[in-house]
Amino acid sequence: MNAKEITFTVLNGMDEGLEFTGGSLEYHVQSITGKYLYPATALRYMRLWRRNNRKVVCINKARSLYRIGR
Repeated sequence: MNAKEITFTVLNGMDEGLEFTGGSLEYHVQSITGKYLYPATALRYMRLWRRNNRKVVCINKARSLYRIGR
């Protein structure tokens, strides 16, 4: 699986109301793939994922803090 598919899998596994940062999302994807991934890349994949899946709300843009919604 590539980094995009892994990111989608990680996001699908998150519970509603879970808060996460771009860095933590990148860390989970990197730990599964074993390859370096920029947090901005993981967030770009997240924006693609949220078009067809659950809502993701930005809580704090400066801290890159997000919450999974409905």
